[in-house]
Amino acid sequence: MRKKLSLLLFTILLTPCLVWLRAQSPELTEALNYLNSVRANPGKFSNEIGVNLSDIKPMHALKWNSSLAAAASFKAQDMANRNYFGHVNPEGYGMNFYINKYGYSLVPSWFEEKSNNFFESISAGAESPIEAIINLIDDGGETVHLNAGHRVHLLGIKDFYQPCYDIGIGWAYNANSTYKYYCCVLIAKHDW
Repeated sequence: MRKKLSLLLFTILLTPCLVWLRAQSPELTEALNYLNSVRANPGKFSNEIGVNLSDIKPMHALKWNSSLAAAASFKAQDMANRNYFGHVNPEGYGMNFYINKYGYSLVPSWFEEKSNNFFESISAGAESPIEAIINLIDDGGETVHLNAGHRVHLLGIKDFYQPCYDIGIGWAYNANSTYKYYCCVLIAKHDW
């Protein structure tokens, strides 16, 4: 019994550290740097991404936030482990609930509805975090920027997202799931 309790305690204490370590991986740092490069000069990436971004104004760089990274890592891993792909999990919870749960404070009314999700972009099937970022910005090739919700979110196109400055990216793989690779990008800010 004592060994089981010790192992359980060790696992509970170690799990947040593993999420943090995974969140600091070189692949996720590269994805953040790539996204910040696109935000700094969108038009330069039009050909690479496959959509004309020349009329999108440059935006400030995003900075890594460990609470958002932990929430994003949880979401990516949850989708991979439970083989679903959606902004709301099978129990009906959206990311506002989990962002708050992982210690990133939001306006309290934003997580009163358990399905609320204002700060998440997700991708499945891309084989690297940078590929996931490209797919999200491309957003199915949508040419009208305001109709491309992921592009609006990642590049800060609408007023609501322009002042957001924190980011966390989660990445997960499960060979037995439908899409194998799952990515979650959370971009938000504290002071509303």
